[in-house]
Amino acid sequence: MKVEVDKKKLMIGAGILGAIALLILGVYFMNKRKKKIQIEYSTGELDEQTEDREQTSVDEASPFPLSAGSKGKEVEQLQLYLLRKHGLESKYDGVFDQITQDNVKRALTTEQVSQEVFKEKRMSDYKTFKN
Repeated sequence: MKVEVDKKKLMIGAGILGAIALLILGVYFMNKRKKKIQIEYSTGELDEQTEDREQTSVDEASPFPLSAGSKGKEVEQLQLYLLRKHGLESKYDGVFDQITQDNVKRALTTEQVSQEVFKEKRMSDYKTFKN
C-alpha cells in the first residue's frame, strides 16, 4: 500500500511543530529566569551591576531624605512604588509635592523617606523614563 504525502501539508505541519517547540522552550526559559530572580530577591542577593548602580547614584549627590520639595528620579521611583504597592496615585513627575507627601504618610506613616527605607522597600527597582 502506497501512501502519497502532500508536500505542502507536510511543510505546514513541520512549521507548526517547530513553532510549538519554540514556544515550549521560551516558556521553559522564562520560568527558569523567573525562579532565579525570585531566589535572588528572597535571599537579598543582588548582582554586582545593580549594587554598583545603586552605589553610584548615592555617591553623586544624595537626595535623601526624600521630603517636601525634593526632586529627581528617586522621587519618581517613590511615586511609582506608592502606586504599584499601595494603589496611591499622584503625578509621576519626580517632584515631592503635597499629594506625594500625603501618600507617603498613608503608606509609610512618616513624612519623609530615608535612604534605608528606600533600599529596604526596593524602590530603586521601579524604572522610570529617566533610568
